[in-house]
Amino acid sequence: RYNGSNYISATPLHVISSLDFSREWNTYEYPLGGNYYGYYDIAIGNIDGVAGNEIVAAYDWLYDLNLNIVDGVTRTLKSTTKKDLEPALSIALADFGGSGINSIVGTSQNQLHIIDGSSLNILWSSIVLAGTSASASIDTADLSGDGVPDLI
Repeated sequence: RYNGSNYISATPLHVISSLDFSREWNTYEYPLGGNYYGYYDIAIGNIDGVAGNEIVAAYDWLYDLNLNIVDGVTRTLKSTTKKDLEPALSIALADFGGSGINSIVGTSQNQLHIIDGSSLNILWSSIVLAGTSASASIDTADLSGDGVPDLI
Protein backbone atom coordinates (compact mmCIF):
# COMPACT_ATOMS: atom_id res chain seq x y z
CA ARG A 1 0.00 0.00 0.00
CA TYR A 2 1.25 3.53 -0.82
CA ASN A 3 0.81 6.16 1.90
CA GLY A 4 1.67 9.16 -0.28
CA SER A 5 5.43 9.05 0.13
CA ASN A 6 6.42 5.45 0.78
CA TYR A 7 5.21 1.97 0.13
CA ILE A 8 4.30 0.32 3.39
CA SER A 9 3.56 -3.28 4.05
CA ALA A 10 0.29 -3.22 5.92
CA THR A 11 -1.92 -6.21 6.46
CA PRO A 12 -5.44 -5.20 7.51
CA LEU A 13 -7.53 -7.00 10.07
CA HIS A 14 -11.21 -7.46 9.22
CA VAL A 15 -14.03 -7.92 11.73
CA ILE A 16 -16.99 -9.81 10.27
CA SER A 17 -20.45 -9.86 11.89
CA SER A 18 -21.62 -13.34 12.81
CA LEU A 19 -25.24 -12.18 12.43
CA ASP A 20 -25.27 -11.31 8.73
CA PHE A 21 -21.64 -11.99 7.75
CA SER A 22 -21.07 -8.40 6.68
CA ARG A 23 -17.78 -6.63 7.38
CA GLU A 24 -18.27 -4.49 10.48
CA TRP A 25 -14.89 -2.74 10.30
CA ASN A 26 -11.31 -3.19 9.23
CA THR A 27 -7.95 -1.60 9.85
CA TYR A 28 -7.36 -0.15 6.38
CA GLU A 29 -7.55 3.34 7.89
CA TYR A 30 -4.16 3.08 9.54
CA PRO A 31 -1.11 0.95 8.88
CA LEU A 32 -0.70 -1.89 11.33
CA GLY A 33 2.56 -3.27 10.09
CA GLY A 34 2.37 -6.90 9.25
CA ASN A 35 4.16 -8.31 6.29
CA TYR A 36 3.40 -9.63 2.85
CA TYR A 37 2.40 -12.98 4.34
CA GLY A 38 -0.15 -11.49 6.74
CA TYR A 39 -0.54 -12.22 10.40
CA TYR A 40 0.53 -15.64 11.64
CA ASP A 41 -2.08 -15.72 14.38
CA ILE A 42 -4.52 -13.55 16.31
CA ALA A 43 -6.07 -13.87 19.76
CA ILE A 44 -8.84 -11.84 21.38
CA GLY A 45 -9.31 -11.06 25.06
CA ASN A 46 -8.71 -8.54 27.81
CA ILE A 47 -4.96 -8.13 28.29
CA ASP A 48 -4.77 -4.78 30.10
CA GLY A 49 -7.58 -4.77 32.69
CA VAL A 50 -9.46 -1.95 30.96
CA ALA A 51 -13.05 -2.75 29.92
CA GLY A 52 -13.30 -4.33 26.49
CA ASN A 53 -11.22 -6.84 24.59
CA GLU A 54 -8.07 -6.34 22.59
CA ILE A 55 -7.06 -8.03 19.37
CA VAL A 56 -3.50 -9.34 19.58
CA ALA A 57 -1.98 -9.95 16.14
CA ALA A 58 1.38 -11.72 15.72
CA TYR A 59 3.48 -11.27 12.62
CA ASP A 60 7.01 -11.54 11.29
CA TRP A 61 8.98 -8.46 10.35
CA LEU A 62 12.69 -8.83 9.70
CA TYR A 63 12.66 -12.30 11.30
CA ASP A 64 11.54 -11.02 14.70
CA LEU A 65 8.39 -11.58 16.75
CA ASN A 66 6.11 -8.57 16.42
CA LEU A 67 2.77 -8.01 18.12
CA ASN A 68 0.12 -5.41 17.36
CA ILE A 69 -2.50 -4.70 20.01
CA VAL A 70 -5.74 -3.25 18.64
CA ASP A 71 -8.44 -1.90 20.95
CA GLY A 72 -11.59 -3.84 20.15
CA VAL A 73 -13.86 -0.99 21.29
CA THR A 74 -12.20 2.07 19.75
CA ARG A 75 -10.76 0.03 16.87
CA THR A 76 -7.42 1.80 17.10
CA LEU A 77 -3.87 0.55 17.42
CA LYS A 78 -3.04 0.67 21.14
CA SER A 79 0.53 -0.54 20.97
CA THR A 80 3.03 -2.53 19.04
CA THR A 81 6.11 -4.36 20.19
CA LYS A 82 9.06 -6.14 18.66
CA LYS A 83 10.84 -8.92 20.51
CA ASP A 84 14.25 -10.29 19.59
CA LEU A 85 12.80 -13.74 19.03
CA GLU A 86 11.92 -15.68 15.93
CA PRO A 87 8.37 -14.96 14.75
CA ALA A 88 5.54 -16.57 16.69
CA LEU A 89 3.45 -18.79 14.47
CA SER A 90 0.89 -19.27 17.20
CA ILE A 91 -0.36 -17.20 20.13
CA ALA A 92 -3.03 -17.67 22.80
CA LEU A 93 -4.29 -15.71 25.79
CA ALA A 94 -4.64 -17.03 29.33
CA ASP A 95 -5.21 -15.68 32.84
CA PHE A 96 -2.45 -17.37 34.85
CA GLY A 97 -2.92 -15.32 38.02
CA GLY A 98 -6.70 -15.38 38.39
CA SER A 99 -6.94 -11.60 38.01
CA GLY A 100 -9.18 -11.63 34.94
CA ILE A 101 -6.36 -10.12 32.90
CA ASN A 102 -4.85 -12.33 30.23
CA SER A 103 -1.19 -12.76 29.41
CA ILE A 104 -0.05 -13.47 25.87
CA VAL A 105 1.42 -16.91 25.26
CA GLY A 106 3.57 -17.29 22.17
CA THR A 107 5.78 -19.90 20.61
CA SER A 108 9.15 -19.04 19.16
CA GLN A 109 12.49 -20.78 18.71
CA ASN A 110 11.06 -24.08 20.04
CA GLN A 111 10.21 -22.33 23.30
CA LEU A 112 7.05 -21.09 24.96
CA HIS A 113 6.98 -17.46 26.09
CA ILE A 114 4.55 -15.67 28.39
CA ILE A 115 4.25 -11.94 27.74
CA ASP A 116 2.55 -9.49 30.11
CA GLY A 117 -0.43 -7.94 28.33
CA SER A 118 -0.02 -4.48 29.87
CA SER A 119 3.74 -3.94 29.71
CA LEU A 120 4.41 -6.38 26.83
CA ASN A 121 7.48 -7.61 28.72
CA ILE A 122 8.44 -11.27 28.56
CA LEU A 123 7.55 -12.79 31.94
CA TRP A 124 8.75 -16.35 31.36
CA SER A 125 10.39 -18.51 28.71
CA SER A 126 10.53 -22.29 28.75
CA ILE A 127 13.59 -24.36 28.14
CA VAL A 128 14.18 -25.29 24.51
CA LEU A 129 11.73 -28.05 23.71
CA ALA A 130 14.11 -30.15 21.61
CA GLY A 131 12.64 -32.44 19.01
CA THR A 132 9.36 -30.58 18.94
CA SER A 133 7.78 -28.00 16.74
CA ALA A 134 6.82 -25.60 19.50
CA SER A 135 6.19 -22.85 17.02
CA ALA A 136 3.44 -24.71 15.16
CA SER A 137 0.45 -24.34 17.49
CA ILE A 138 -0.44 -23.48 21.08
CA ASP A 139 -3.54 -23.42 23.22
CA THR A 140 -4.37 -23.08 26.91
CA ALA A 141 -6.88 -24.91 29.12
CA ASP A 142 -7.12 -26.15 32.68
CA LEU A 143 -6.44 -29.83 32.04
CA SER A 144 -5.49 -30.72 35.61
CA GLY A 145 -8.52 -29.11 37.30
CA ASP A 146 -6.43 -26.91 39.58
CA GLY A 147 -7.91 -23.64 38.28
CA VAL A 148 -4.71 -22.62 36.49
CA PRO A 149 -4.44 -22.84 32.68
CA ASP A 150 -2.00 -25.39 31.29
CA LEU A 151 -0.03 -24.75 28.11
CA ILE A 152 -0.72 -27.23 25.34
